[in-house]
Amino acid sequence: MDEERALDAARVVGSVAAALSGPTESFVELVVRTALAVFNATGCSIALLTDDRSELVFTTVVGGAGESVSGLRLPAGRGIAGWVATTGQPLAVSELSEDPRFASDVASATGYVPRAILACPIATDEALLGVIEVLDRDERRAGAEDDLQLLGLFARQAALAISAVERDRQLGVVLAAAFEAEGAPQLAARLRDSGESAELAEVAAAFRTLASAGPRERQLALRLLSDVADWSATGW
Repeated sequence: MDEERALDAARVVGSVAAALSGPTESFVELVVRTALAVFNATGCSIALLTDDRSELVFTTVVGGAGESVSGLRLPAGRGIAGWVATTGQPLAVSELSEDPRFASDVASATGYVPRAILACPIATDEALLGVIEVLDRDERRAGAEDDLQLLGLFARQAALAISAVERDRQLGVVLAAAFEAEGAPQLAARLRDSGESAELAEVAAAFRTLASAGPRERQLALRLLSDVADWSATGW
């Protein structure tokens, strides 16, 4: 990838990264939608490894077979996504019908069989999280020969967003335990059972920010929370 195209790619992906100060779940989808537009592709998706790393779950899907793919689960070594997740290597295939790694039966069942694919591992420095795939991109675009490298930039942004979502989830678990210990079981239950509740994700993100703030900021936040709790207790 030449210097000018590398700068252009950095600007595109940087616009996604700049948005990561907000609710993080939505930015995972933003990464996918932006990739779909940049590659002028038919579909783009993210599949994440389960905790035991035995399966890939398609959690974010735009275009392609759409809803029929969302939530689809595959054995971790199955298909193009499985190969990428197993090897940790990116892959570009121009004729999927000729590639034995392609799970054509799975694609047929979704109602959309792609001709070509780009796939790249989504990984942090600590772990491989999943795979991002681009289906039937416009290969006639200027600079399309560098698309695999460009997809790697999107994969990195996806990894940052997904890691942030997981940190918020873990913080929610800690908060739930704290509220349980303080005798607020209803709020604890809401935190545990909320799943992807946007409001509680924002609460978790706020606590995460406060964790790195100074003592004066934390004391102010504590006073505000106490005032809100006292106000709530009055029944107004």
